[in-house]
Amino acid sequence: MKIFVLLACCAAAANALVCPPDACKGATCTLLDEQACLAKGGAVRPGGMCGCCDVCITLLKEGDKCIQLLLLGVPATAECGEGLKCSPESQTCVKKNCLERKADFEGNLLTRVGAPKLNCEDNGDYSPKQCLGSKCMCVTKKGDRISNYMVNIWEALDMGCECARAEYEYSQKGGNDKPFNCDSKGNYFG
Repeated sequence: MKIFVLLACCAAAANALVCPPDACKGATCTLLDEQACLAKGGAVRPGGMCGCCDVCITLLKEGDKCIQLLLLGVPATAECGEGLKCSPESQTCVKKNCLERKADFEGNLLTRVGAPKLNCEDNGDYSPKQCLGSKCMCVTKKGDRISNYMVNIWEALDMGCECARAEYEYSQKGGNDKPFNCDSKGNYFG
């Protein structure tokens, strides 16, 4: 019980830290090689206690181990990359579901321009058909493109992708024969 109270106090203290407006006045920052950071797949973010100095954050890939906690207000040196989040259950970077990605795009004016208009199911899965630019394609529930099912947007009105998705799920379970007969739009022939 004492450990729980101690952890709760530490968390409260970390959240209570507020940087005064002139906190960065006396900060001496080491020069960050931004190009080297970006070249190794990192991202430059404000770091340190009050975000006074830029740091190179390692962008983690899907499946990489991650930690969600901020220690006393100090930001982490690594974070899950674009379209990923840190799962509290597995403590690994996992893909965000469709609704989470859609909220990211809608909440950020910079990414809204040219961002895909995602179609999501109520449970957070990606709808079978997704369009980007002038193309529409069949995708898995996690949003991964299913090969061989892409058409021009003006041809996609009746694109359902049910057959393509069923074929994909069958192949993921080890089925390697071809019991599905899908057209180029991922629909069942017939």
